Amino acid sequence: MVKKRPVVVLCRKDARRYGVCTIVPLSTSAPRTMLPYQPKIRMPVRLPPPFESEDCWVKADMINTVSYERLNHFREMDATGRWVLMSPVIGSEIYSLIQASVTELLSLTAPDADHKFQGSVGVQTSA
Repeated sequence: MVKKRPVVVLCRKDARRYGVCTIVPLSTSAPRTMLPYQPKIRMPVRLPPPFESEDCWVKADMINTVSYERLNHFREMDATGRWVLMSPVIGSEIYSLIQASVTELLSLTAPDADHKFQGSVGVQTSA
C-alpha cells in the first residue's frame, strides 16, 4: 500500500549520508490503541489539504530512512493561481517530543549492568 502522509525529517543534511534522511511519519487518524511512542501533537502551522487537521499522531514505529527524492514539499495555490512551495517548521518543543517517542520505541536508554542486548538479522524485501 502506498500512502502519502506528512513526515518530520529527524536529521539534517550530512555529507556522510549523501541524499538520504531519517523521517518519522505523522497520521491525522488517532491510533486504535494509544502507545507511549505515538503521542498526539498539535501542529503549530496549517498544512494544506488533505492534511489540514490541527491534531496529528506521531508514528514513531514507522521511522524510516529515505532518499530526499521521495519527499515532496507541501504546496498551495496563492491568490494569483500559482503554486507556492511551503516548508513548515514545527519548533523545538514538538521536535523534542518526536525524538523522545523514537527513543521510547527503540529503548535507547543506557542499559543496566544486567541487560544483555541481542539483535536479530533478517532480509528486507522492497516493493
